[in-house]
Amino acid sequence: EGWDVLYSGTGFNYDFGGLTSDTPYTFRLKTFNNKGDSEWCAGTFETRQVPVDDGGKGLGYTWKQTTQDVQLTIPCRPAAKSKDIVVTCKSTSLIVKDTGVSPPTILVDGDLAHSVKGSEASWALQEEGATKRLVVVMEKTEATNERKDHWRNVIKTHASVDHRFLSKGLIPGRLEC
Repeated sequence: EGWDVLYSGTGFNYDFGGLTSDTPYTFRLKTFNNKGDSEWCAGTFETRQVPVDDGGKGLGYTWKQTTQDVQLTIPCRPAAKSKDIVVTCKSTSLIVKDTGVSPPTILVDGDLAHSVKGSEASWALQEEGATKRLVVVMEKTEATNERKDHWRNVIKTHASVDHRFLSKGLIPGRLEC
């Protein structure tokens, strides 16, 4: 039937190692008791990302963090100009648009996983050779001093990093555009 049996037994828990990070998986299971077997039940899940610079990847951007700031780096089209980019940062949401094309292109749009000081966000369009990228820096409303408090994602609905691999304590430095 195309399915591999990973466990068959009487235990209530089963941990399967060796999964690839940031990868969707589909599974199915059935249970049994003295009355017989249940029907198959299917499900899906996605493994978390391994953090890079205490951040990760979102849809259309990469991000990193310090104790005080979060920085997004968003690829832009080569002909983009600063006047084409509109960044709307509120305490709980972020919208980034490229209005230099018709229709305007939404680069990032969503509710933030945690609150920021929206009025203090800054951004800059950076050019490196033929590559352009937008760097957005947002100050966290509350500094994160311990691993359990560090951000696991930027946009609520985007992939999370595995918090077990984030820095244990303070993440020093300030991020700039």
